[in-house]
Amino acid sequence: MHPPQDLAIIVRTKLERRDWRLADETAFFAPGETFVDKVWARVQDWQREEQRRMDAETIRQATTHEYCYLLHAAPQHAERIQNRAQEELIAYGWHVARTRCGRRDWAEEVILKSVDNVWRRRDRLRDPGSFLALFTRDLGWEIGRMLKKDRRIAGHEITESDLPRLNDDEDEKNGASFLEMLVNQGEMFRPVRAQVERCVSQTLLIESLHRCLKDWKKSFTIIAEFCIELNPNEIAWLLSAALPGKSIKTSHVFTYKSRALEKLRKEVCRDAIHELISCVQH
Repeated sequence: MHPPQDLAIIVRTKLERRDWRLADETAFFAPGETFVDKVWARVQDWQREEQRRMDAETIRQATTHEYCYLLHAAPQHAERIQNRAQEELIAYGWHVARTRCGRRDWAEEVILKSVDNVWRRRDRLRDPGSFLALFTRDLGWEIGRMLKKDRRIAGHEITESDLPRLNDDEDEKNGASFLEMLVNQGEMFRPVRAQVERCVSQTLLIESLHRCLKDWKKSFTIIAEFCIELNPNEIAWLLSAALPGKSIKTSHVFTYKSRALEKLRKEVCRDAIHELISCVQH
């Protein structure tokens, strides 16, 4: 029996509203099977075993339940699927983390920790359909720890050891020359060409950031987000393109940014901060 058309519409609406795209990955399903089929089977099980009504709310709950299975299984699949799952988890918890933490860099840190925690512990979960519930609960714990640490640490600083480990052995490159490469990147950056060209001309900003951070990847991440207004996915794509053989994930971009802002605060790089503010306000 095929799923009712109304059910398929509700499922697709739910997926589109959340921007959940793993449901379109054939790697999760048997030949000829779709995500809508999985939801339909779940609704039928609930009707039979729990006497639930097949209304719109039950269908939406079944959609979330079955999608949790995809997130739970994502680490067993290709890196592209893993990256997408991480991005969706970050987006799912972002509003809560940002609201409760108050600071963007703290929100990014607790999100990354929670994603790492639930992926490492996913095999202990008896019902994969509760994966998002586990993530939400862990996120609440991490937020609580962050707020307690805020009360203990003077100056409200994040320590370097709290951030995810990255491979920092890539060849160092000149930040200015990398920015100049963007000017000729073609259609992708036509809407922000003026910002790129303006940033290339900000030699004091580039020199100040590079002198303070001593890492062109962190300098570029700060400039790309705050001055050129690129999103983390675009920044990760550019860094990967500039590092043959390396795959920079969106989570790495968040880490580069957190480390860079932390160092700017700790070392009080007034020249870099002043030039960055001037460039953003321009």
